[in-house]
Amino acid sequence: EELVVRLARGNDIWMHLKSYPGAHAIIQMPGGKSASLETLLDAASLVTHYSSVQKGTKVEVDYTFRKNVKRVPTGRKGKDQFLVTYTQNKTLVTVADETRLSRLLKGE
Repeated sequence: EELVVRLARGNDIWMHLKSYPGAHAIIQMPGGKSASLETLLDAASLVTHYSSVQKGTKVEVDYTFRKNVKRVPTGRKGKDQFLVTYTQNKTLVTVADETRLSRLLKGE
């Protein structure tokens, strides 16, 4: 929540699995720049890896600018779970790429 709601700037890109609970990601974007497809696929791989999706499952990953993401009050006090609503999103369809994920987790 701290990352998504408080630290990310309006033109950063926010990502989350469509129709699954799990991880969110933020891609920090310099002013006037756009993310490459490779950057989007890298972030989608990490979101999928850190979410509750079985390996090999085809998933949809929604992304939009952070300014289009709003926290929904739920009354829950848990720090690890919160709900958001978002608009103006695009969707990537992907399956876990073990080579890409291995590279990302090794920090190459």
